[in-house]
Amino acid sequence: MMGVMLVTAFPACAETLTTADGVLSIEAPADNWAEVTDPNHWFVITDGKNTITAEHLSNGENLPATEIAGSSYPAVYQAFISTKDEVFVLKGQAATEEELATVMEAIGTVKVLKTAIPKETEAAAASEFGLRLINATYYVTTDELNVRNGCSTDDAVVGTFYYGNAVTVNGAVTRGGSDYGWYQVQYNGGAAYVSAGFLSDTKPAEKAASKDTGTGKKSVGSGFSVYREDGSYVGELVPYDDGHYYINEVPYDSNGDGSFYGGAGAGMTVYTYDAWEKLFNVSDLVQCEYCGEWFTAGSEYRNHVMAAHGVSGE
Repeated sequence: MMGVMLVTAFPACAETLTTADGVLSIEAPADNWAEVTDPNHWFVITDGKNTITAEHLSNGENLPATEIAGSSYPAVYQAFISTKDEVFVLKGQAATEEELATVMEAIGTVKVLKTAIPKETEAAAASEFGLRLINATYYVTTDELNVRNGCSTDDAVVGTFYYGNAVTVNGAVTRGGSDYGWYQVQYNGGAAYVSAGFLSDTKPAEKAASKDTGTGKKSVGSGFSVYREDGSYVGELVPYDDGHYYINEVPYDSNGDGSFYGGAGAGMTVYTYDAWEKLFNVSDLVQCEYCGEWFTAGSEYRNHVMAAHGVSGE
């Protein structure tokens, strides 16, 4: 089973929720609780903050490891139901001690409706896909990163991320309990997959500008990464000692109308990564008189000189 978490629609009112195989039921704590599909657990219900999970084991199997409490869920309650041949492990995880009481009451309503001993073999368990939850922002560290509809290079490419793009990572895909080398990410309102080796939880540095174009012109300040409207990377906007700005050695229109003078980029509109919806106007650039770095005029420049040099920037 692919490691994808799909949230079902919330029920109209609190109701009895039953596992897909009809083995176990539980009374939902409130009308905003619903079942979700999570490859790491047999059965899960949640209200978005608090969670109840259930595992179904054969009698004699090792119980799953559990974290008693942590930063994600500071209040945890665990219970066991055992029949002759099987064991059910119920764990309630609450956002607060007060909400744990409601979670415990719900676990007390659990009923075993019928016997159904799990038939999983060790080989089957080792081949199963899962998802180790991360839920954090990562950054692309390669020029172009394929986004796929599955966690394999054989799966179809559905889009592309570009260098420096911020990506919300749902979790790391696992197989047999070990990381599989792929991340599940948010893409176009849904879930997709990228190779884990090209994302980092640290924002990458701006790419270094070329110091010499080969024509005698040299850069006189740091560059700014610029992108097309679709998010694809164009290059570095760099000030040179001839008084012009260049992107990939093509002169940029310093009048600030958003286009190149000529060449392959003629007429192209470009944007900065940090101000995605604002056209980057080179006339807004100012150079720090203390360190020579370049910044957008206004708050960015003032903040820099105050933080880095302890003076008020105008």
